[in-house]
Amino acid sequence: MKRLTRRRSSPWTIALTVLLIGVGAGLAGWLILSAGSLRARPAYCIGVALAVVAAGALVRACLDPADPAARLPSEPADSPDPYADLYFLEYRLSWGSVERQRFEQRVRPLLVRLVDERLRQRHGIDPARDPDRARKIVGEQLWQLRTGTPTPGERPPTPREVAATVEHIEAI
Repeated sequence: MKRLTRRRSSPWTIALTVLLIGVGAGLAGWLILSAGSLRARPAYCIGVALAVVAAGALVRACLDPADPAARLPSEPADSPDPYADLYFLEYRLSWGSVERQRFEQRVRPLLVRLVDERLRQRHGIDPARDPDRARKIVGEQLWQLRTGTPTPGERPPTPREVAATVEHIEAI
């Protein structure tokens, strides 16, 4: 399917378009009011229409073309983005390597949830009910990640260390 792209117009073209549409809409509004036996000044009608059209042009100019709300959908709206969760996880992981507190708040809970899900799905173990069996299966490193207390003074794990942890979780 061919995507429609919006070309950036020059400021003079935008201003001229706003002026023409605003004056035209203002005069049309004045004519409609006059036809309905209502009194209005043409300058007032044109001023209001210019303000509305200028505000719309300003909003349109401020929209980032990369903004998903500004783009036309290339697929039907009912089909979800298959990689949305992956993008979300990648974003959270990237911030987790910046400072330890962010790692503890955002990344560690995800990793703990992955460990728990692996234990439930692959081994039928609930870590809260049978911690000894779960500890033997996951190993000491993952068990400390799962149950250890946060250490805010330490450096956060590097992306390579997090990748190794995820590979270890996948191997469970």
